[in-house]
Amino acid sequence: MRPGTLETVTDLGERCRVTSGAETLEVDAVVNCTGPLSDVRRSADPLIQALLARGTVAPDPLALGLDATPEGQVLDASGQPVPGLHLVGPPRKGTLWESTAIPEIRAQAAQVAATVVERTSRRSLAN
Repeated sequence: MRPGTLETVTDLGERCRVTSGAETLEVDAVVNCTGPLSDVRRSADPLIQALLARGTVAPDPLALGLDATPEGQVLDASGQPVPGLHLVGPPRKGTLWESTAIPEIRAQAAQVAATVVERTSRRSLAN
């Protein structure tokens, strides 16, 4: 096992040839340990791309997901909260690192639900 940046990978059937720097190796497997793609600007998802193009959403400052308030409300390209749009889970990693395990996601979902219920209640009382 060797860490490194792959420059080329050539399919040889059951093996492959990889080049990293000046070194070329024939290997049985290549394991990507970089984790999932987090940079939403590189996402192939048409919804994410449309929201980015409209400025409705923006990458967080670290490009680990989408920009949001500490409570999970999405921030648009100008840094303003987007009414009614909230994040839960991995897309929130840039503003709340602990966003990948079920206990943290459960807490985030509860927080967003409480925020939505509170806003709905205030609107009902105002009418």
